[in-house]
Formats: sequence, structure tokens, C-alpha cells
Amino acid sequence: MEYITFPWEQAGICLRKLSLAGAAGNAAAWMLYAVLGSSPLICWGLLALRRKVSRADLLLLLLSPVLFSGLWFFINPSYLEVYLFPAGLQSAGKCAFAVSIDSVLLSWLLLRFLGNGIKAGRKRLLRSLELLLGVYAALTLTAVLFQGGAELLEDWKGVGMNVTGTDWKWISDQPLAEVSDRSLNLSRLFLIVQTICRYLPEILESVLCAAGIRFLYSCEQDSFHEKSLGRLQELKKISGYFLGVILGSNICVNLLQLPFAGYIYSSNYAFVFPFRQVIVMLGLILLSRFWLESKRLQEDNKLFI
Repeated sequence: MEYITFPWEQAGICLRKLSLAGAAGNAAAWMLYAVLGSSPLICWGLLALRRKVSRADLLLLLLSPVLFSGLWFFINPSYLEVYLFPAGLQSAGKCAFAVSIDSVLLSWLLLRFLGNGIKAGRKRLLRSLELLLGVYAALTLTAVLFQGGAELLEDWKGVGMNVTGTDWKWISDQPLAEVSDRSLNLSRLFLIVQTICRYLPEILESVLCAAGIRFLYSCEQDSFHEKSLGRLQELKKISGYFLGVILGSNICVNLLQLPFAGYIYSSNYAFVFPFRQVIVMLGLILLSRFWLESKRLQEDNKLFI
């Protein structure tokens, strides 16, 4: 859970160390604290001077007091249990403040982005969508890496701590120690397979986002170019393949565990129905049909003199 408080907790630690470095350091810490806390107000003021303030920028007026209070508690974390949270919940308090700051900040960024996107031209809008897809794919893979890796490591250690020779009923003439080692390795192998299968939809979705970026890039010059049609057909085909891979991998993992149920420490049988992937695939099919209809209408209009 420590990554949730980044970078606010780290900023609070740095400001606290700076304030303890002497009179000059304390003055510098107060100045930095004031600048960081008032930075949303400064941003709002600059936008107002340039007459580019929108309704979404009202969140900047809310972000500043939230940032001031959050940084103050990150600088003085012991006060979390004095003023707000019960004893022993200091970590939860840090997470609560970090999530509160992030929610206001990210909401402002998203609303500001959408507001600018409505007024943007076609090329700029396509590039914005490409950027969003790229960020989404990167965040998804990062989450899979950290969350899946943490779960696998925890389960890996759990198997090593709990698997003993007496836990198993074997019909074998092999020494117990050798059989126990084999069961440990087999259990860990299935843990890896189960983890990959569990996060396979997110991994393939990131690959699909990369294919979507290629399609959007091909539409920047001409939306009805043959290259765009090829990218769209490729996108539709990939989504169909990925849907089959997700369903097939779930079936294979479930069936593979059955004959080894007595030899592995942790079995995990799951029924996966990827609603989101199905919706994406149907959306791509509709998009391709609309694209073909629009292209046909464009070609028909060119026939009129």
C-alpha cells in the first residue's frame, strides 16, 4: 500500500527533514510548503489572466486547501492519530489523504482534457486518444506487474511454508522427501500458470490498445484511407483472437488442475467471462461496419457532378 501515498508522503518527509536542519532550513521548508500548497491557486490565476478558465478549473480552488492539509499531515504524521484517526491507523490515514489529493487532481486533469478535446480538431483529437490509450496500456501493465507479482510472491512463500510431506496422500514407492520436493515444484508451477491466466485479459487488453493506437495514427491523414481499413480489420481480428485465448486459457487451466488435484498445494478453479472484452469486440465490429458505410457514401457522393 506504500505506493498509494507517492509522491505526497515523500514530499512530506523531505520537508520535515529540511525543517529540522536549522533556522534557514525551517524557513526554506515553510516557503516550499506554501508554494506547493498554493500551486493550484497560482495555476488558476494564470489561466484567469489568459482568459482560459473553465468550469473544471473550479477544482483547483478545492485542490489547494486539500493539498495544504494533506502536506501538513504528511510532514507531521503523528498528528493523524491525534486529530483524525484512531490509534494505530496512521498508515490508513496517509492513504486516505493521498487518495483524496489524487482524486481531486486527476478529476481536474480529466475534465480539463475532455473540455479541450470537445473544441479540438480531428487530428488533435486523434492524437489525444492515442495518448490516452498509451497511458492506459502503460498503467494497466504496471498494475499487472506489481499486483500480480506481489500475489505470486505471497502465494509462492505460502506454498514453501505450508507444504509438508504429511500433507499429501501418495500412491508411490518413491521416498517421501523426493515426493514432497516434486509436489512443491509442481505447486509453484501451477501458481505461475494461474497468475498468468488471471491477469491475461489485462495483458491482452494492453496489446489491443497498442493496435488501437496504430489505427488512430493511420486515420490522422485520411479517415477513409485503405490503410485505415486494414488497421481496423486487423484490430477486429486481434480482438476476436484475444477473446478466444482468454476463454481457452481458462478452460485449459481448469482441466489441467483436475488430474493433479492431489499433487498440488493450491488449486484455483475459475469461470472467466470477459464482459469488457466482448463489449470491445462488438464495438469494433460496429465501428468497422459504420466505417464501410461511410466510405461507400463518400464514394457515391464523388459520382455526382
